[in-house]
Amino acid sequence: MINKKFNHLTIFLFENLLKYDKISHFITTRNNGISPKPFKSLNLGFNSGDSIENVEKNWHILMENIGLNETKIFTLNQIHSDKIVIANSKIIENSGQKIEGDAIITDLKGLFIAVLVADCVPIILYDPIKSIISVVHAGWKGSSLEIAKKTVEKMEKVFLSKPKDIIAGIGPSIGPCCYKVKNDVQKYFSNYRNAVIVKNNEYYINLWEVNKSQLIKSGINENNIEVSRLCTSCNNKIFYSYRKENPIGRFVAGIVMK
Repeated sequence: MINKKFNHLTIFLFENLLKYDKISHFITTRNNGISPKPFKSLNLGFNSGDSIENVEKNWHILMENIGLNETKIFTLNQIHSDKIVIANSKIIENSGQKIEGDAIITDLKGLFIAVLVADCVPIILYDPIKSIISVVHAGWKGSSLEIAKKTVEKMEKVFLSKPKDIIAGIGPSIGPCCYKVKNDVQKYFSNYRNAVIVKNNEYYINLWEVNKSQLIKSGINENNIEVSRLCTSCNNKIFYSYRKENPIGRFVAGIVMK
């Protein structure tokens, strides 16, 4: 994963997805927006407690700086579930009210799909053969419900994607260094290799490995999966971290087909 300056913004990009010129993707940072503390400053989350005016201005700053200001944006009311939404023309036409879910799949060009995060795992998927894109929001609940794996299966079922063709990026989230949990959470991941770490009789979860394992299990080639391994809690001056600060804003992982 690399960072890149876009006018006044710094964004992060997956190197494996940069090879494809028919898509634009990025993961934002928390900097260069207009929101005051504690949301300082590029807060893109409407349900974070920040003012709607601030968040709208931040979205405008983002989309204008990356050259997508004329692009339709589609996000969900994220509910920590395994619900996957197919963003087709009918859904987009009737998206005045936020639809609940935690993953989006679309074959529509010019539609920017995104998930908002602040410690949860953002995942971007792209099938360059069938021209299908997807974004996934995977917290511990979504990860325990195998939302990453189910999203690939949905791409396969609805759009006839072949998992071996899919390129995946697992973005910044809270890392195993910082994600301490209790037994009632760690038990959901005990069957994953290298997912549960015990330090000083306390449990830590590696959600990167959990979701990577699900993507491999779904049929994606391991060489097609890039993991950022950037911990949001360790890097909370760059990314928002719910565990580190609360209330807090949200950053975005998104993708659009040109």
